[in-house]
Amino acid sequence: MILVLLLIFVIIFQISLMDFIEISKLFDYVRIKKSKPMLYRFFSKEEFDMKETLRQQKILKFFLKNLAVISQYKTNDHEVQAINSFINDSNYENYNFTTKLFYTADFDKINNNIAFFIHFFYSFKILLEKIISNDRSDNYNQQMIDIVDFINTFSIDEQFLLLSKNRLTFNKRKALLKKIVEVSDQKGFMNFWNFFYMFDVYYSIAKGINVLGLCFPEFNNDGIFKIEEFYHLQIPRPVKNSVDFSNKNTIIFTGPNMSGKSTVMKSVSIIVLLTHLGIAVPAAYCNIPFYQKIKFFFNTTDSIENGHSYFMQELLNLKDVLSSVNSGQKCFVAFDEIFKGTNINDSIKITIQVVNGLSKFSESKFIISTHLNMIEDKLETMNCLKLKLKSSYANQQLEFSYKLEEGWSKLEVGSILFNQLGISQLLNMVKL
Repeated sequence: MILVLLLIFVIIFQISLMDFIEISKLFDYVRIKKSKPMLYRFFSKEEFDMKETLRQQKILKFFLKNLAVISQYKTNDHEVQAINSFINDSNYENYNFTTKLFYTADFDKINNNIAFFIHFFYSFKILLEKIISNDRSDNYNQQMIDIVDFINTFSIDEQFLLLSKNRLTFNKRKALLKKIVEVSDQKGFMNFWNFFYMFDVYYSIAKGINVLGLCFPEFNNDGIFKIEEFYHLQIPRPVKNSVDFSNKNTIIFTGPNMSGKSTVMKSVSIIVLLTHLGIAVPAAYCNIPFYQKIKFFFNTTDSIENGHSYFMQELLNLKDVLSSVNSGQKCFVAFDEIFKGTNINDSIKITIQVVNGLSKFSESKFIISTHLNMIEDKLETMNCLKLKLKSSYANQQLEFSYKLEEGWSKLEVGSILFNQLGISQLLNMVKL
């Protein structure tokens, strides 16, 4: 199931599998195995609704506020599996004095499971009651109240808990078993478990935000797009950059290989995605417009199954984006090294055409990287911002600052690396 969700995510966003796994790991503190698919579903979104995003942000802020209390609640996968098995296998009709007399081990096991059931639900109820008064996230507060009310249907209170192990009467145990069966038959536990696993997901993401020291972003309706002191979550000692895309809707990134061009683009793209998921971001400040659809194309591949070449897949990706923006959707889209799947003459011609066309969709944002130095002059009249990763070559040394600045990078390192690795020399040693 988890693998399927991962593959869906990669197909949707075209970010490499490794990027997604590594970034997800940073927020993966789930304590229950069944929570993991819900965690991945939380991340695997392409379309967004402003109201839902702000709701998720509010819930995560609430979890951060109560993180110390929630962290004290202890549970594990074994406990949850045991409770589920007990609920599914409960049969109050077999719980009788005959079982007590002739199947003592089975009778004692049921009693132990009842005590375990009471302790599990009572502990979770106490946790919710501790934090309900601190919640101001409206809908989620009501969800917590509903779960407490659900647990209360089993008449589980402190006295019940104290009696559960040894002194709870036979009749009360049987009544509880009967109630469990009734609720289970009505699928009454379904909402509880959905809430419980999602509670674990929120805790997991909130803990990741806390550990990483991330900053909650803001949205605006004024076209402002500012991210300050941002960085990539996977880099141990990152160079931080700031961007302001407020006045341009198409941003062209240039820079030689190894200059950090793709890393910076991914950093911005991941921040935009996390922002729309309601999650805090790796930046000192982030204030951007809200986009209804987000699409990233960093690792486009050919499709053998559909008979599509690399270039054909690039065109299909572009067509999909254009269908969205032409339908009126506000989109954020990243194309890394666009049209590298065709010959240079075709690439030059259609890249200019694409940048010109995309620049007219003022409410969307497009970031594009390219190595086509010869198109710089062709973009002068278009609504695009040109950024480069500052780099230099002097005294036979390549230097990369990993810092963004306006302009177009003209440094080409292919031949430099070709010679530095001694490939030219090796070729000259070939004997005819």
